[in-house]
Amino acid sequence: NRYCPYFPYYYYFPRPYYYHHNYPTCRLIDPSQHSCCNGNVFDKFGPYDRCCNTARYDRRYYICCNGQVRKRVSATTTTCCGTEPYNYRENTCCYNQVLRITDDKRSCCGYELYNYKTHKCCNGIVVPGGNNHICCGNRAWDGTLYGCCGNEPFYKPRWSCCNGMKVSGGGNDARCCGLKTFNRNTHMCCCRCIHPKQSSYQ
Repeated sequence: NRYCPYFPYYYYFPRPYYYHHNYPTCRLIDPSQHSCCNGNVFDKFGPYDRCCNTARYDRRYYICCNGQVRKRVSATTTTCCGTEPYNYRENTCCYNQVLRITDDKRSCCGYELYNYKTHKCCNGIVVPGGNNHICCGNRAWDGTLYGCCGNEPFYKPRWSCCNGMKVSGGGNDARCCGLKTFNRNTHMCCCRCIHPKQSSYQ
């Protein structure tokens, strides 16, 4: 009394067929008593039935993690880290590894947690540095004074980064013209050539 025909997923099926993308479709004799999970017919749990790959589960007590049915660790705050369930209010997921969060460590850097207000994650390494710091190589630098050019730090008041090259000439008014710098208030760049401005409106 149960029949699961195999058809291409793009066929249209009238009721009582049930459609699952890219999976076989089940035709049920009594849809109120059975459910179809990707080609397999099961007796219904009730309104909490869910499909997980080719299995069915009760979502009140279980969760589907990457195609595997896992038991919930919390009724309302369970989520998945790869195939492992965890409570997202107490833990976080870093590269499919569950780590316990604290009040000051909540951000991932590789397989460890760090405080983003006092540290930076530079190339997978936790280093000291606050909100104004930038990563350059494996260190953090004060972003108000330093920039990064080709993984090399440079002092912005004296240097600029033009087309990936560190060149002389810095400051708030310095601009690049090819591999040279100019003062935007007094000069302009046309076709990679620097020319003096004729008026303040240029």
